[in-house]
Amino acid sequence: MFFGQFLHTVDEKGRVAIPRELRRHIPERELDGGLYLMPGPDASLALMTQTEYERHERRLRGFSGGEHREALRFLRAHTVVLPLDGQGRVLLPERSMQALKLPRGNTEVMILGNDRWMEVRSPAEWSARQKPAAEQFGKMGFLLFEEHSDGPSADHAADRGLDSDDQSSPFSGKGGSGTP
Repeated sequence: MFFGQFLHTVDEKGRVAIPRELRRHIPERELDGGLYLMPGPDASLALMTQTEYERHERRLRGFSGGEHREALRFLRAHTVVLPLDGQGRVLLPERSMQALKLPRGNTEVMILGNDRWMEVRSPAEWSARQKPAAEQFGKMGFLLFEEHSDGPSADHAADRGLDSDDQSSPFSGKGGSGTP
């Protein structure tokens, strides 16, 4: 499982180091095959192992119809395999940097762990997403810590003296001390 956020520099040749904290979650047998880079959700690039890439392909092949064939064709056409060098770096293709609206070298990217894959994002784009995401987490995050929660409930919020539409969280800026 991948998690965390890491600001890394893309060097003048277009290489970026995959954070050690994320690499350690990649099985050794997967490292030799490289990492698969493809268009990801919400203005990101998805970076994953071959096993995860194959899982994505199987999901798309499981649907029927022309739209799904086109989506699979698009996925395959825009996916590249990036070998890791001896220092744990990958070479980001020029078109991938363009998709993030970033110059090729001597710039920074945000690398995020996102469960079974990693995301590569523009730091500015990632920063712009933080306030709305923190507000959403502030509204729903308390559910993560409920012992037997089946979903949102006004009773859960009322038990804590909270308005169910206005949860307090250190991430939301409501009743907290800001983001860590």
